[in-house]
Amino acid sequence: KRQPTGKTKQNIVNKKNNFYHIPDVSNLKKKEKNVSIKELNAVLKGEYMAIDSYEKYIKNINDSNTKAEFQKIQKEHKRNAIKLSERIQTLGGVPVSSVGVTGRVVESISNVKNIGTKKSLDYVKKAQHGEDMGIKLVSKIVEGDLDEDSSKLVDSMLNEDRNHINKLSGMITTFEQH
Repeated sequence: KRQPTGKTKQNIVNKKNNFYHIPDVSNLKKKEKNVSIKELNAVLKGEYMAIDSYEKYIKNINDSNTKAEFQKIQKEHKRNAIKLSERIQTLGGVPVSSVGVTGRVVESISNVKNIGTKKSLDYVKKAQHGEDMGIKLVSKIVEGDLDEDSSKLVDSMLNEDRNHINKLSGMITTFEQH
């Protein structure tokens, strides 16, 4: 049986072959698909929050090295948002398109805390805290409820986020030594 292929944002972003293998999800039960869709959408909202947070940090930061690192991390969150959206669509769902009301409340609270803070070190610490909170929330959201392919996707994203924390920790150490 030949698998369908299609153009995707992800492949266009990666500038690779514009066709890719669409996973067969016909063996998944409707309930399993719906649980995965709901939880992947919750994770997707978190990715949008991360993208928005890094956007604010990038706009407010003066140090070009920190700005470049934040842009790199933000790009990874954008790629993850695309992957999550594609997975949700493959499962038959509709990806959320924004952080939603809860996310906006959390964002506005964190914006109040950001007022008056312009030092790169402060932004790096905020970014590290955000990544750490994201890992904890995503781990709690998806505990054992996802189908196998969705679980692999989220696990790889969590590993990326852990790498972000390590990178940000190194940046904090560097700032504190100078």
